[in-house]
Amino acid sequence: MLPKLRYRWIALFLAFASLLALNPTPTPRALVLSVVDAAQALADGRPMDAATEFEAALKLEPSNASLHFHAAQSYLLAGDAESALSHLDAAKELSADDATLQKLRGEALLALGDLQGATISWENAGQDLPLPEEILRSLAHTYLDLGKADEAYAAFGDLVTLLPEDVDALVHLGLLAATRTPTAAGEFLDLAKQHARAAHPLVQDLINSIEVGFESESPAYQLALVGQALLRHDKWELAEYAFRSALLADPDFVDARAFLGLVLFELGEDGLPDLLLAIETAPDAMLPHILLGMHYVDIGETEEALRELIAATDLDASNPAILAQLGAAFDASGEVDKAMSAYRDAAELVPYNPDFWLLLAQYALSKEIGVRSIALPAARNAIALKPRNAEGLDALGYGYYLLGNFPMAERLLSSSVQLDPSLALTQYHLGLLRLAQEQVSRARAALQMAVLLDSGGPIAAMAQLTLDFIGP
Repeated sequence: MLPKLRYRWIALFLAFASLLALNPTPTPRALVLSVVDAAQALADGRPMDAATEFEAALKLEPSNASLHFHAAQSYLLAGDAESALSHLDAAKELSADDATLQKLRGEALLALGDLQGATISWENAGQDLPLPEEILRSLAHTYLDLGKADEAYAAFGDLVTLLPEDVDALVHLGLLAATRTPTAAGEFLDLAKQHARAAHPLVQDLINSIEVGFESESPAYQLALVGQALLRHDKWELAEYAFRSALLADPDFVDARAFLGLVLFELGEDGLPDLLLAIETAPDAMLPHILLGMHYVDIGETEEALRELIAATDLDASNPAILAQLGAAFDASGEVDKAMSAYRDAAELVPYNPDFWLLLAQYALSKEIGVRSIALPAARNAIALKPRNAEGLDALGYGYYLLGNFPMAERLLSSSVQLDPSLALTQYHLGLLRLAQEQVSRARAALQMAVLLDSGGPIAAMAQLTLDFIGP
């Protein structure tokens, strides 16, 4: 009962606020009821019903600017931007507050795809009073979409001033600074280093990339470094902007062209022309072959993937990243022995890098091949090189689980969870161990955690299958 009463009071308050804007003459009862019903519909999340009620009220009071404004808001919430604009025009003719109308007009025009018109409306609104955060953010992004880098830079700068904790605005500002002048990039660095979110991994990576870029006189190279930093944090749309900007500075920059192809694939677009153009432009460049090979692995075209990755290996046989990708391609084609050999070669090329030892261990464990002879030594190497290594402890613990050494497996998997409780794979392995130990309730808890941590992913799918097997 209380929640309903609360929403009823919200509706009555909205209705009262609307009625205050009516002429100070005796108000017809039908008008009052329409406004009250409209307010209740908004409170219930029924904007089209609210718009209908405001239309009924306007038949009784057609010259009321407030009713036109509320009708416009309701239509916009309901997804009918054209009707919203019609009521905004009517409200403007009735001398309603222009700045408020311009803000809402901008939202309606944006909903109709008119970026230019939305920008003009928001600019007009900002002449009279400061723009609220949501409008300022829309304006900044619209400038970016329109290619107005200077205006976007200024808008994101205002947003950073308004919202000092906003990492997204700060990162956009850094990206745009990198596309402008060394002076602008320097100003961004000074700001970012003193910013409240300077320690954020993405912000710190962006700062480092811009600083490294200063060592080169090539703007394209500087922007490519920024693009790669954004890729490391899955900021694909921003990375696309960075790589396109790099290509504007240097259309023949092959690595930027190849990375753009990769980004386009990730965004659901066709990146093949850019990757093929990169290979055609520089057949001996390694990166385009690697990225194209990765793409072919992702879409299941293993023969093409092997062709590209073998070509990359021929160009640089000492690169462990190529060998690791080659291992993935061999695995996708069902050639497990060749995949294992590629992963092993990658690890042995850089014996002091824990990541490739971990990759070898995880592959051997996933196939349950060479658990004692390959997986455990590789996992130990990974831990020795990086002692606080939650993934390495997980691999070693799971290896012992497969060998039936449950006490050792429990000690290692528990240590992994303590170091990083967010690893879905460790939670899944711990669930399997608990199940083998006949601790069903604890197994269920770990498996449910794995599902939550990897929602929609492959680990969640395996954990859910195990939960289905356990039953309620």
